[in-house]
Amino acid sequence: MRRVAVLWLLCVGCASAPPPAKSPEQAAVLPEPAPPVAESKPRAKPVEPAAVPKPPELCEAFLVQVKCGPTKTAAEELAAALELEAPDARDRGLACLEGYWPQGAPLVRLLRAELAPPECSDVVVTPYLESPPRKLDAVEESALLGFLISARLTRLVGPAPVLQPPFDKPHFTAFFEEQLKPWLIGQALAIGELSQQASKLTGYGKAVAALAAGQADLRFVRAARAVALPTELASDPELSHTYEAALDEALEPRKARGRDAALVGLRTLAELGAARDPRIDAARAVLSELYGGRRIDALDRLLLPELPPLAPRSVEERLALRLPTFYAGRLLSKAANLKTAGVLHALSERGVPSNTFALLDAGGLSREASLYYSLAEVRRGITHFAAPAFVHAQTLLGEKPAGDAERLLSALAAALSSAPRDAAELMLSGPRLPAPLGNLEPLESLAKHNGPLSGLAEFDAAYLRSLTPVENDPAFWTDLATRYARSEKKLKRPEQRALARELADAARATAKALQR
Repeated sequence: MRRVAVLWLLCVGCASAPPPAKSPEQAAVLPEPAPPVAESKPRAKPVEPAAVPKPPELCEAFLVQVKCGPTKTAAEELAAALELEAPDARDRGLACLEGYWPQGAPLVRLLRAELAPPECSDVVVTPYLESPPRKLDAVEESALLGFLISARLTRLVGPAPVLQPPFDKPHFTAFFEEQLKPWLIGQALAIGELSQQASKLTGYGKAVAALAAGQADLRFVRAARAVALPTELASDPELSHTYEAALDEALEPRKARGRDAALVGLRTLAELGAARDPRIDAARAVLSELYGGRRIDALDRLLLPELPPLAPRSVEERLALRLPTFYAGRLLSKAANLKTAGVLHALSERGVPSNTFALLDAGGLSREASLYYSLAEVRRGITHFAAPAFVHAQTLLGEKPAGDAERLLSALAAALSSAPRDAAELMLSGPRLPAPLGNLEPLESLAKHNGPLSGLAEFDAAYLRSLTPVENDPAFWTDLATRYARSEKKLKRPEQRALARELADAARATAKALQR
């Protein structure tokens, strides 16, 4: 029985052998300019490993080709298609536009892959890679390849073979040799091969493929841990404990690969300016599951000033609201009204593309437009735990911010100006956050004044203190509870008051536990 367990662990360790992803420091890329002018020499389509399952039937719906003619401008047609909620109708609208807009067709095809089910995106991009209507530039080609590789990774590590009763040594040995071992090795080698292909990409394509590789590695870890063990092993506490410890050790390289791949993808998206995106959410969820003590989502509870609801009117505002940051950077970077408050308000929901920073930083923004731009950078800093975004926001707001919302954002930026550079630095530096994260004085000064946002400032100052606590000090936690209680009295929204009360109670409980 011990021999069976050792063979199983060796199989897992062997399956973890493909070369690790480049570290975030090695693999970081700079955001590309838009629109790029360099054209790439067409690359061969990456070989699909044999272990990758075929696309499911639902992907056939995204092979549609629509022949139609324009009734509006390309930008208006694009905005109208993106506003359709039904996936099939939206894809038909985009396919229609792609057919008569050859210059923008690669970007539209990428959007179709972006909005299709993740396991189908290679079905969407493969025909285009094989026969593009025009030469692809380097960014377009890398992005198309990124979606192709991402879909293949997404289909890997589905349900593993399941051991059927009886759960004894002979049956487990046969199951292991004939079903489980071939499946594990095939899946692991396919992940390794696709990850190697992804490492050769740049820009958005690299981010898309790297994030999918991180997810695939985590699914492999889950699958290995979920295998039903023989009764003789599971019922022996000592042997079972030894097995679990050895299994964790064997899977650690896989966890590290998943972490590094996710961090590479996150860093690239952060550099592109993205603050909100489903891929970012998925990557942060992976990192939180793998490394719960290193809280990449630690800043999510910070309270920001409320802004008026967004009501897009112009086609640029409609596109800015719907387009993911990468696409917004390609389509809107030279829009005539990029600097208007409406466009920046819409962009602030997802993030302002970094290739527009130079133009926006040059000045000429209204106070309202500057507020939205600064808010987008604070949001990017919160999402990625990134000091450069906070420093940028502080620079935009200036030494004497004009209004209450600007003062709160400036104070938050000052309080986090010494935070880690990004998620990679945060995750690789260990579970303890560096202290201090920045200067809390502006935030605490704002909290002392009975202005409309003093409650938000009071809460945020207390919350940031809690991230770098004074250990084993009941007085620290008692003071923190008092700060939360003060903020509860000032906050206006019921859910914010409930959160402040919850954290105050937790701080009091911690103080009492330390006193005991």
